[in-house]
Amino acid sequence: MDILSENLCGGKKGKMEPSPFASEQYFNSEGYGANIAKDVVIFHRWRNDRAGETEKSIVVCNFLSFDQFVDIPFSSNGQWLDLLNNRVDNVNNFRPENQRVNSNRGRIYYKKDSCSAGKKFKC
Repeated sequence: MDILSENLCGGKKGKMEPSPFASEQYFNSEGYGANIAKDVVIFHRWRNDRAGETEKSIVVCNFLSFDQFVDIPFSSNGQWLDLLNNRVDNVNNFRPENQRVNSNRGRIYYKKDSCSAGKKFKC
């Protein structure tokens, strides 16, 4: 049994029964969730800051010891900061396809609507 299955399905031996937290074994129709077959998790979060601007995050985690290729869904097009890899990715069509996610790593994308996220990056 793989690491993600152990964590989401609650148990290392015997019959694998999904926990109440694992509602799906594959990404949902929007492309988010836990794909147990690939040991990849993709989720998004957002909030309004004190100035009323929206901060968005997309998190991708690869729990396997080899690289995975996934389609990553984004809530908006434009420039997103890849905080773990220290780069800016330009998103078109809301879903870059076949993106390489390194083994035992992930990506944390960040975007703030109507922002300048410091001197190094522009949103």
